[in-house]
Amino acid sequence: DQKEVFDEVSLLVQSALDVLMLHHSTHHLLLDDLQQTQLLTDEKDQKTFHSLGVALLDLQSHAEKQELWGELQSDEDRTTNRQVRDILINLTRCCRVETTTLNFLSAHEPNVSVQDMLRNLGAFDVAMTVLSLVSSIPDSSEEIANNTREILRMCCVFLTWFIRGNKANQELAHE
Repeated sequence: DQKEVFDEVSLLVQSALDVLMLHHSTHHLLLDDLQQTQLLTDEKDQKTFHSLGVALLDLQSHAEKQELWGELQSDEDRTTNRQVRDILINLTRCCRVETTTLNFLSAHEPNVSVQDMLRNLGAFDVAMTVLSLVSSIPDSSEEIANNTREILRMCCVFLTWFIRGNKANQELAHE
């Protein structure tokens, strides 16, 4: 009789602990998600977010398939190469705006809202995928290696503007 009561109490205690763990872990996950949420209030921001997302998906896809087009053997390969460069140029341009005050160091300043959008879209991981192309340089001809180096340089410029003046992005890059 005591064993049955003990088993029931033990089961009740375990169930209560399970409910508490579920509640607190869900609560913690929800708070984490809310801290990483970016509210897009106007249509322009929504369009920007969408276009940046498409650009990052294209860049990720091209970077992952670089061994297929990286030798620049066909017109299609050269077109893909141009697309990669154009995406990196566009992402860099989006991360900055012209300064509104006199600044002798730079004609541009960070566009924090776009930097935040890019962070929320996973731009840092995409950039790391692009930077991993460095491993293809030793096995390439000089022309192909130089092309890859230029893509890597452009990605570094993008990353510079992605983290410039943005503490959250700087912390992400530091990790």
